[in-house]
Amino acid sequence: MNICEHTCKGLCKALELAIDQESKSLNDLKRFFNECDFPDVKILLNDIITSKEKNILQMKDKAEDIRIRFNTLDQISESF
Repeated sequence: MNICEHTCKGLCKALELAIDQESKSLNDLKRFFNECDFPDVKILLNDIITSKEKNILQMKDKAEDIRIRFNTLDQISESF
């Protein structure tokens, strides 16, 4: 991922770090899920995994939206 070079660069970096941390957490949960043999716990873990996957996708989408917007603004500014 590229880091934003605008005033929002703190937000961009925070999103990148959050995505990285959530992805690591997701991998741990998937490992726990695969090692677990208790059905109720597997159901709980599956719910958490599904939720984390959705959150990670949402963060990635928002981060990309921010980058696209600022790239567009950069192109407009450079044309003047």
